[in-house]
Amino acid sequence: MHLTTKQIAILLVPFLISGVIYFFDMDIVKNVHYLFPNYKEYTNKTLDKKAVIYLKIESKDKLYQEIQSDILARRENAKWVAERVLYKKMPPKPKNLYIREKDHFSSKIEKKKANLNNLKLQAVFSKDKVAIINEHFVKESSSLGGVKILKIEQNRVLLGYKKGKKWIYLFQ
Repeated sequence: MHLTTKQIAILLVPFLISGVIYFFDMDIVKNVHYLFPNYKEYTNKTLDKKAVIYLKIESKDKLYQEIQSDILARRENAKWVAERVLYKKMPPKPKNLYIREKDHFSSKIEKKKANLNNLKLQAVFSKDKVAIINEHFVKESSSLGGVKILKIEQNRVLLGYKKGKKWIYLFQ
């Protein structure tokens, strides 16, 4: 029995293939996994990508929520400051602004002079045009016991009376 070369080749090809696989088995396996990824590996990779995206979205949402809570807190703080500090209602005219003297015949001029001496400038907020005089908050064009606040500058305030004007200074 004689075999043709074709028949010999067909007989030897499985042995040759098994020899190649034996020597290069790890390389072949790596390349086969690369070409045909396992379902678990494929799903793990996609899940990992989606998890990263989800974590980014979650961190941005958390930051957004913090910003929103800060905005609400700022609004509440601004409201509190506006109600309690900046726009405090002017108290009624102080009764003790004029010095009362026992002599009923004293002139109005002496009372006004005493009034000028009693007003003490305690603080000035020139940017806001607000000052503190005798523990009362005043602003430009407001009045305090018959005295009109004409102008507020960095360290002085111009007061207007019926008979004239006078500067009071922060440090006297």
